[in-house]
Amino acid sequence: FMAEPQIIMGNSLGGLAAVRMAGRKPDQTLALVLVSPGGAPIPEAEFDALLDRFQIVSSANAHSFVNSFLGGPHRKRLDLAWGVRARVRRPSVRALVSRIDRSDMLTPDELTELQMPILLYWGQDDEILAGPHLDFYRTHLPDHAEVLTPERMGHAPFLESVQDFLAPVLDFCSRLPPQDQAQYTSSSQK
Repeated sequence: FMAEPQIIMGNSLGGLAAVRMAGRKPDQTLALVLVSPGGAPIPEAEFDALLDRFQIVSSANAHSFVNSFLGGPHRKRLDLAWGVRARVRRPSVRALVSRIDRSDMLTPDELTELQMPILLYWGQDDEILAGPHLDFYRTHLPDHAEVLTPERMGHAPFLESVQDFLAPVLDFCSRLPPQDQAQYTSSSQK
């Protein structure tokens, strides 16, 4: 997996993957940063509606999708819409979306059992995974998890303002407990 513990960051569906990776390899996970993560178990109708959002077949669908994941004005909104439409047309992305099933979603225990430092970063203007998704994470993450819900940030805050996104993430990382590098050096040389 990894030679030494790492900070794992995941956004959207990558957040679900990050939780699973951290849960399976806690000794190799220094910390977990979740940015509007997916994976909340939701009712079938909501799940189907969420997946339908990724069926972007027109420019209008692409613009609507981009508007729902950006928290405010963005000078590259049109470029992002074009890029989103091109990306979801890729066979690999279409295959991934078609394979996602409700049984793939997280269980409450997968969150409550996480022991490493956790930062949950969820923009208040995220319309892709709003309401029940954030509630699921807030309810089931351990008490030591830090939760940030900044204004004017959406589903992909790093696209909106890299500086405003990175400042609290770097602050979180700077406060992580120091690691005993000797233990990682000796185990990686075996």
